[in-house]
Amino acid sequence: MTERTPHPDFLAAPEEARWAGTLPALAEKLKHEAYAAKGGWAWRILPGGALVAMCVPPSFRKELRIARRLRKAFSDRSAAAWHLETRTFLEQFGFKGWVCKRDGLVEPTKEGEQQMKIEAVYQEPAPLGAKTAPAEKCARCEQEFEVHPNDKVYRELLCTKCATALGREEAEARGH
Repeated sequence: MTERTPHPDFLAAPEEARWAGTLPALAEKLKHEAYAAKGGWAWRILPGGALVAMCVPPSFRKELRIARRLRKAFSDRSAAAWHLETRTFLEQFGFKGWVCKRDGLVEPTKEGEQQMKIEAVYQEPAPLGAKTAPAEKCARCEQEFEVHPNDKVYRELLCTKCATALGREEAEARGH
């Protein structure tokens, strides 16, 4: 099996910005560097030419950016490869539940630059340290449901469907 030649973007990147290790190790490295950057982007270029960056903005919802320059015209085949690549990064990083904020082609931004880029930006679903709501069981139908901070509890813990039905029943019993 022959060794692949590294992408020109990988070779052009400063040595400290290159990454040839595993993706899970890269995720950990970028997390630590993103916290240290205090709102700035920590980034690496992979041998295949993908740029992977992470930021912890003031919202404390980490953001992940995956980008690459396009060497050929964008096609259905390259779109399928791009979505497979981004899905692989999310899975390997343990970020499968992250929300896609932007995914698409980007026009050249530097003067004289002609190559199009494609990038995807994902955001952590909940801010750092936020408690994820545990599922609760409805006292009436016993189905699990997620309790939200603005939910009001009346006598017993009920899902929205059962709470609406109970309110209707009580209104009818009062003659309204």
